[in-house]
Amino acid sequence: YSSLDVAEAFAKALQKPVKVVEITRDRWSETMQKMGFSNEAAASFSNMTTLTIKGEMPTSYRVTRGVVSLESYIAELVHPVV
Repeated sequence: YSSLDVAEAFAKALQKPVKVVEITRDRWSETMQKMGFSNEAAASFSNMTTLTIKGEMPTSYRVTRGVVSLESYIAELVHPVV
């Protein structure tokens, strides 16, 4: 999924506009720490993101998607069923 796909799913679930904002690589760890990541988790996630960006993404025929759609997953995050 793209960042825009995720923003659109959140916008639908929240019923309000959601804007995609690019964060420069040098601010990834700092931004994640502000969101509650530990220093170690922020560094690890930043490193994984860097490797993903540098690496080859699988072609569409090699991508395996589960049965839960992005929209329904995010809707459940926003409005959990209790």
